[in-house]
Amino acid sequence: DDSDRVLIRHELMAMTSAALKAIWAECFWDDRGDGLLVIVPSTVPTAKVLEFLLVALPIALKRHNGSCGAGTRFKLRAALDVGAVTSDEIGVSGQVIINAARLLDASALKRAISGSDAPLGLIVSDFVYHNTVRHARHVTDPAAYRRVRVRVKEASLPAWISLVGSPLQAPPQWMALLAAG
Repeated sequence: DDSDRVLIRHELMAMTSAALKAIWAECFWDDRGDGLLVIVPSTVPTAKVLEFLLVALPIALKRHNGSCGAGTRFKLRAALDVGAVTSDEIGVSGQVIINAARLLDASALKRAISGSDAPLGLIVSDFVYHNTVRHARHVTDPAAYRRVRVRVKEASLPAWISLVGSPLQAPPQWMALLAAG
């Protein structure tokens, strides 16, 4: 119901801002009603964004889903792409934002996460996979991703999907956080 949706929106915002806490003040974000658009500045390495998302979000989602009623449990789909974004007085725009929205809407991602108990389904652009995921073994396992073709509206994009049930490989600086539970 509406009160459940409000709680989920607030939890999503809290989880996302906590996951990106180290860079949150630098980010632009927009509540899209059923999700968030977060623009991370180009000065933040994509591998660092992956680290924040793949470690903190699965933990937060599991904690939330384990401590609330059925009406407020949720799974999260996240898309990650990089590219030019323009801004003006009414917001942000750019092909990369459209591409990320298409990735997020991929039927392969929706099917994968609905058929899994993983709380987080991540889809990354082909560029992000080849230039970041394949080299960020301290954060994620490139073999945990599978290649898909996303066909949504006019878009036909190669992408990579990973279902994240828990941090795949926590960097040393996160071990204390994980141990604290």
